[in-house]
Amino acid sequence: MHIEMISAEFELVCLGVAVLAVSTFILKQDPRRNLLVFLLACVTGFTAQLPLGRELNLYTPNIRLYISYVSLAAIVTWGIGFMAVCSAYLWAARQLRIRSSAVLFFLCTLPIIIVTEFIGSNVLHMKLHDYHDYPPLMPVFNSMQAPAWLYGYYAIIQFLFYLLLKTLGMESEGLEGPVSRAAQGEAPLRALEKCD
Repeated sequence: MHIEMISAEFELVCLGVAVLAVSTFILKQDPRRNLLVFLLACVTGFTAQLPLGRELNLYTPNIRLYISYVSLAAIVTWGIGFMAVCSAYLWAARQLRIRSSAVLFFLCTLPIIIVTEFIGSNVLHMKLHDYHDYPPLMPVFNSMQAPAWLYGYYAIIQFLFYLLLKTLGMESEGLEGPVSRAAQGEAPLRALEKCD
């Protein structure tokens, strides 16, 4: 396989490593949890792409690796996106001292989707093969060139992914203890004392 054949997929893997590093070292989060979220998101992304059929899984020629008819780049993008969302969500919940919330998860998703779509469209040049047929939802960023209903579908998948994390107890990991007790009205110092 030529390096140019896998360059977009390779760039995505590098981006995933960078997001994992940022969330681990800068946001001080558990790399194992982030890696597990990445893997769960990849499986979720693959599963979510299947009902869309071949036509909505066919990308520009620079995206060449597929599992069945689902692009490996799309699968990895789901993983990176949800890993970034979960990292931002946990960081924001800690900073705001609030309990886990689907609303906060959704609010953290919006800027990450915009950044992911911008990078995918303009840096990696990852676009649907017929992207010219769709006006961009965000023309200023030259991105989101797909059927508008697809983003509604993705919002439903995002909510289902949040529910999956909640079922697994991963949507609030690290929020229990001093932060969640403080959010419940207990003084932070007393909450810390109880942890000892």
